[in-house]
Amino acid sequence: MSDYVTFDPFLHEYTSVYGETVISVTQLLQKHGISPDYSAVPKALLAQSAEIGTKRHEMLQRAIESQGADIADDPAIKWFMANIYPKYTDWHCEQMVWIDGISNPIPVAGHIDIWAKDPVTGRYIIIDFKTTSSFHYDSVAWQDTIYRKLWAFTNNLPEEEADIAGFHAPNKGDCKWIDLNPVPQEELDSLMEAESKGVLYARKTDMVLSTGNQALVAEFEARILELKEIEGYYKQFKEELYEKMVEGGVTEIETAQLKISIVRPSTRTSFDSTKFKEDHADMYDQYVKTSQVKGSVRVKTKEQA
Repeated sequence: MSDYVTFDPFLHEYTSVYGETVISVTQLLQKHGISPDYSAVPKALLAQSAEIGTKRHEMLQRAIESQGADIADDPAIKWFMANIYPKYTDWHCEQMVWIDGISNPIPVAGHIDIWAKDPVTGRYIIIDFKTTSSFHYDSVAWQDTIYRKLWAFTNNLPEEEADIAGFHAPNKGDCKWIDLNPVPQEELDSLMEAESKGVLYARKTDMVLSTGNQALVAEFEARILELKEIEGYYKQFKEELYEKMVEGGVTEIETAQLKISIVRPSTRTSFDSTKFKEDHADMYDQYVKTSQVKGSVRVKTKEQA
């Protein structure tokens, strides 16, 4: 089969043999709100993380293509080559895959990180290598499910004979292998239909639940850690902004949507109710007030526990 698409690495754009731009898997998922939204993360930090991630992808690719002869001094790469690489054969890295608009409601293209074959079972494995701080189970399952469809079309192989998995190796932290459940075909069809009609895909809650409690908890964990990470960036940015405003003698900044004001250092007076109760228990009971508190969840990271 001749290539249906070509790829421009500078524009990061796929073009069909008919000269039409083909949407990538990443663009498709972002467009319909299935991929994580990193718009609140500083662009400089995103660029730095992307650069590190690209280098580590290249390290893993060199290690696989050299059959283990060229292994970088990276714990995650070493772990992969020791525990995953020996289990499979016929390794492929960064293969461009696609599906045309005849076999699918819309043409889609992308690059698969890694795929290989299990010599014992004869089944294939499609692996997505993630270096992000959190592993977004749901979005990676969507990504690999679509990649599997494109992989089957490009290589003329049975889609049902391929499994999907994620190799999560954050830039700082331990790596782990994660088996993924494919997104149900009816949901995939709904996404493709929405894209072909030019409307946003409406996700079904029960689709997330259908992946099982473990997957749901994993997705919640990833989203919570992502929000906490963004919250940390926001706090750090405010501290840096405060220092710059003080240095520049600026007390207020006003934009079309924001009003930012300097809050000068001050002292705070608080009431020690615990000490008061110990010293004046009889008076405390006279003034204590009981009120209903709405139920909620308490979230702590392992560092906070």
